[in-house]
Amino acid sequence: MTPLLFFKYVPALAGATGEGHAWSTLRHLILPIGLSFYTFMALGYLIDVYTDKAPAERDALRFGAFLSFFPQLTAGPIERAGRFLPQLSRLGTFDPIMAVSGLRAILLGAFMKIAIADTLAPHVNAVYAFPQNHSAFDLALGTVYFSFQVYGDFAGYSLMAIGSARLLGIELMKNFEQPYLSQTLPEYWRRWHISLSSWFRDYVFIPLQFHIRRSGRRGLALALISTFTLVGIWHGAGPKYALFGLIHGVLVAYSTLTIAKRDKLWQRTNLPNWLCHTFRSTITFLVISLTFVLFRASGIANAMIIYGKLLTADSLARTLPITIPSLAILLLIGGDLAVSRGMTWERLYRPLRWLVYYGMIGCVCWLQLKRALGDNNYEPGFIYFGF
Repeated sequence: MTPLLFFKYVPALAGATGEGHAWSTLRHLILPIGLSFYTFMALGYLIDVYTDKAPAERDALRFGAFLSFFPQLTAGPIERAGRFLPQLSRLGTFDPIMAVSGLRAILLGAFMKIAIADTLAPHVNAVYAFPQNHSAFDLALGTVYFSFQVYGDFAGYSLMAIGSARLLGIELMKNFEQPYLSQTLPEYWRRWHISLSSWFRDYVFIPLQFHIRRSGRRGLALALISTFTLVGIWHGAGPKYALFGLIHGVLVAYSTLTIAKRDKLWQRTNLPNWLCHTFRSTITFLVISLTFVLFRASGIANAMIIYGKLLTADSLARTLPITIPSLAILLLIGGDLAVSRGMTWERLYRPLRWLVYYGMIGCVCWLQLKRALGDNNYEPGFIYFGF
């Protein structure tokens, strides 16, 4: 844990000292790739062994394979030793079904990253670089675009990691499960970055809630707020990340404690289930998108500029395109809706399935070729490589 604290937070503290201070040179430390992820994997393993939830691994080579497994090394999912290590004993035979599933996951992940996230990225960068120069309408569009960009980017990476692992005979844990279809914030966090949220649930929230269980609802709220504040700090050392986590903690605590009353209110509307679900999912998505302003803005000051413009609706002038970004978003939402209704690759009519395969491959290859020939208007790398 010490290396993580040093590399992730000392540069930020050193940056606050100013030039000429003895510590100022530490601001230039480079965060080792994947440090946050394999540190949490190692810490989870130690806690599981200490609490007798998992046996200690006596083979250094097997433990090294768990901790440095390359598909998920740089950005997760944050795997558990109890899931991963037993799978090493079953390696040695080729499973064609698992391999096909892995290739599908890699293709879908590449499509989500290249065709969706990278399509939205330049428009997000344009408005967030100089928010004071853009209208409220542009900032609202850019904020929505970022919500889908970060989803496509990180879920795309996770799928590629899961698919690569399947080709090697290893099944990694699912990291996303149609999070923007969630009807409440607690449900969203059960579907978003599942490996991280479940890690904090098991190793931070549950022990903390157990120790303050006599405080009842106040204890539950305190445990949630404390846990989500730590989730925010995990993302970075800046105050904006702590505030991002704190806000989510307050909102999740409120949602958890009032869910029964709000469910009754929605039932009294007598709306059809599909319409009620649509309203609730839309409200939840908008709340999440507003909190993402803090996550994406360069600092709290810029975030306040954006919030101020959105609140006052200072101008409805538009410079951002809508057609292509909207198509990318609709593809992402449509895919999630299809999966939520039980659609699988196998259920697709075979000619249609192969048409989708070739369409995705063609789209990915065309966009990559376009960028290789000089179109630099996209996001190089993955967002979560920075965490």
